[in-house]
Amino acid sequence: MKQVELRHLRYFVAVAEELSFGRAAQRLGIAQPPLSQQIADLEVRVGRRLFLRRPRVLLTPAGEALLPAARRQLLLLEQSLEAARRAGGGDGPVLHVGMASSAMLTAIPRRLRRFRAERGEIAIRLRELHSAEQLEQLRAGVLDLAILREPVTDPGLTTRVLVREPLALILPVGHAAARRRTVRVAQVANDPFVLFPRHVAPTLHDQIMAMCREAGFAPRIEQEAREWHTILGLVASGFGVSIAPASVSSLRLRGAVVRRIHPSQARAMLYLAWPKEARLPEVHQLARSLGVGSATSAVSGPRTMAR
Repeated sequence: MKQVELRHLRYFVAVAEELSFGRAAQRLGIAQPPLSQQIADLEVRVGRRLFLRRPRVLLTPAGEALLPAARRQLLLLEQSLEAARRAGGGDGPVLHVGMASSAMLTAIPRRLRRFRAERGEIAIRLRELHSAEQLEQLRAGVLDLAILREPVTDPGLTTRVLVREPLALILPVGHAAARRRTVRVAQVANDPFVLFPRHVAPTLHDQIMAMCREAGFAPRIEQEAREWHTILGLVASGFGVSIAPASVSSLRLRGAVVRRIHPSQARAMLYLAWPKEARLPEVHQLARSLGVGSATSAVSGPRTMAR
């Protein structure tokens, strides 16, 4: 059997995280056909199919079994290279931090910037990942901290709330309810919805579904997208409406508006999680700097988006 090489693992992890050969190729900076060939070569070397390719890319059970080990091997290489670079150079520790994409729209990036300014000897390596991926990598030791949308019940992890923020409606500018400052969820009962797949953030997804049920309807989800800027783009193009954390209002996009939901006490949360037996003491220092124990609102309220 031919040996599996690190390049195979790097390509495999990229496809597994993107669930798209096109996006993975773009992330890796290579063309898609060579990437597909490398994955096929890896499957031959492993002796198992790692991906289902139709109708959409999904991991097989063999692929799911390989993914944590592949991530650990790549992390071990990265840590070894960093240790070699730091040897004799006086460089400080490196913290690997996962972050939900929507966290970048809150006050968290400002807190990270302040920490870097105060503790310049500590390097931070950020990885944009969805909540399920962050938890997997946190448990595998790939990440030191995770900033995610999901509450964590793992007894081996410490979790704190970082941000509480209201939910808001995203509407096309031509929608009848867009002229109002506040909107009731029932006013979009007959509209198609654009939303992220549930596995991306189950708790937030269930909150949105519950809001619609309380308003007397089940949302008709006609389009799905994983990232908020894509969801907003689809709403602005007239594909439907959506419900999102209020901080999404900072993504100003022509053709879409964000409106307060009335009445609603629902709050979307951002959590910080890290292993109880942290690899580095600096993990606790960053947790304190991010505001653990003093969760704040992400925004003062949703704003109208640029038209």
